[in-house]
Amino acid sequence: MSYNLDTLRKTAKAATPGPWEVWKNVHCDPVVVPAGKPWAGITDPKMPFEKIAGLSTAPDDYGRANLEYIATFNPETVIALLSRLEQAEQALDATERQVVARSGETAAERIWRGRAEQAEQAVQRVRELGDAWKSRGEHSMKYSETLQWPVAEAIHEGGADMVNNANLIYRALDGEQS
Repeated sequence: MSYNLDTLRKTAKAATPGPWEVWKNVHCDPVVVPAGKPWAGITDPKMPFEKIAGLSTAPDDYGRANLEYIATFNPETVIALLSRLEQAEQALDATERQVVARSGETAAERIWRGRAEQAEQAVQRVRELGDAWKSRGEHSMKYSETLQWPVAEAIHEGGADMVNNANLIYRALDGEQS
């Protein structure tokens, strides 16, 4: 999921300024209020009760964990996190520019080069497997010459199958159709 950081910052600035806290009232559902003012509007009727968010649920904690989450991610926290994210992105961009200046490759190019090297290594391992099958098949075919029928025929056919499979592997690796 992608977020527009400017939109997140604008949304945070439009909200009631933080910090916030959860007022855990034992007589009703908990609410999020500006920190340090949980009783405002209740003890002094001239002050409006500043409820930022409320949650009416019936889990074991009556929604307190969700409200703690909401209170923790108040506008000041979000703006601070956005600032740290932007600083990290700028530092990453600067580091990437330095790496490109030194190596002449972007991060994407390095990743693709690394993947190409891994693919080449995998192809080499498959080719080595083909070599081993072919060698084993040729050995089995030669060994079958020392045996009597029907064992000799079975060993020879097994060896021939291994050589054939090795040749199929080579053809596939070389891009030929079977």
